[in-house]
Amino acid sequence: MLAENGGYGTYPASDASMRYLRVGVQAGRLPPLVERLAPREREIAAIVHHRIECSAEEIRAATATPISNSAVRTILGRLAIKGVVRRRRIGRKFVYSPATPSNGMLEAAFERLAQDYFEGSLRDMAKTLLAFLDHGQAGAAGEIGRRLSDPRHG
Repeated sequence: MLAENGGYGTYPASDASMRYLRVGVQAGRLPPLVERLAPREREIAAIVHHRIECSAEEIRAATATPISNSAVRTILGRLAIKGVVRRRRIGRKFVYSPATPSNGMLEAAFERLAQDYFEGSLRDMAKTLLAFLDHGQAGAAGEIGRRLSDPRHG
């Protein structure tokens, strides 16, 4: 049945939710595919990107306005078909994660890797990885192995 607001029983995203999403989009933290989604899909995709991995119930609880469990699962199914999220089973429930990492996720991963194994130097990490790609042999592989086995990085 069509609701008065023009949707099928769903609620429009709140102003607070839309401000959050606009800030995330303006900062370039969400992939372009997510930016182009309808407001409710974009809100749910943003929650998944922010939390990295979560269940449908966690997503439902995090939305700015009430939404039914079945509506969340329907939207997640559409987002999976569109290639925005991935779904995997853990025990008796499904968890959802971003299909494409956002820029913020990649930056955080690179910074953590550099901090843990290259004394915080992204430049040294990049040089080592480029040397490994160029030569793929003992020199760079040895350097990577040395850093990974260093007890300071335990």
